[in-house]
Amino acid sequence: MWHAFSKLHIHDDDTLSQFQAAMKSLTTTIQQFLNKTCEAYITLELPKEAVARGRRTAALATKANSCAAKGKTTSAPTCKRLNLATYKYHALADYPETIRRIGTTDNYNTQIVCHSPGSVFSSSKPT
Repeated sequence: MWHAFSKLHIHDDDTLSQFQAAMKSLTTTIQQFLNKTCEAYITLELPKEAVARGRRTAALATKANSCAAKGKTTSAPTCKRLNLATYKYHALADYPETIRRIGTTDNYNTQIVCHSPGSVFSSSKPT
């Protein structure tokens, strides 16, 4: 439901209120998933992640010329947990208010426009 509201092209006060309610429901559900479901499973990093971590540790040990650090390098998978401390998760709650202030995402973009000499938009004529 949250995704449907985020993609809606036309909003009014009623849809934004429903969007905020859907946001509260989504965050509650995610927290329950994290606290109940994620706790019931042991998740490990992928083998390629473990190997990459081992390579990074070995490279740092070689760079520091530390014999003690070299002995501690291992590529055994470590436990991983769902990480909600990311901007992507944090920004979810801002969608309804952002739409209220500046409109839906189909009304604007964040593409950077750059002006270079000799471009079509340049006022100087090429020689």
